[in-house]
Amino acid sequence: MNNHTCVCLCVCVCVSVCVSVSVCLCVTCVCQAFMALDALADGGVKMGLPRRLAVRLGAQALLGAAKMLLDSEQHPGQLKDNVCSPGGATIHALHFLESGGFRSLLINAVEASCIRTRELQFLADQEKISPAAIKKTTLDKVLQQPGVSSTSVATKSRVNLFNNRSGVKK
Repeated sequence: MNNHTCVCLCVCVCVSVCVSVSVCLCVTCVCQAFMALDALADGGVKMGLPRRLAVRLGAQALLGAAKMLLDSEQHPGQLKDNVCSPGGATIHALHFLESGGFRSLLINAVEASCIRTRELQFLADQEKISPAAIKKTTLDKVLQQPGVSSTSVATKSRVNLFNNRSGVKK
């Protein structure tokens, strides 16, 4: 095996792992966002909001947070810090989430998704399960939702999270 072959093999393995992990992250993130929104709406209802309003407010907040991140060049942690006022309601809510292991739960969910994806791929490679049986992923289900198309997903997937937009100075 020469150096060129080793480099090509390494690149292929890295690309394969990155694609697999990227899919797991995206699919898991969609599910986590729906679960988080549902829970946030439940909190709003508990505190007196009508459910429909609570869901819409939560969805708009998540949409605004995503837009803020995509439009900025700041790290998500910095944006989180920016919205926490000293002694305010947000930092108190954040402390409550952190005391419950919020970050660890999200990290573990992505890991579990990746492990299961690898297990399914192994079974498919061993022909113990047909590729058709594992074809229907959560992403496929998302793409079947009204208003979601593969072209809009493909367009959005080309976004560079930390790009320097023209005319914006650092």
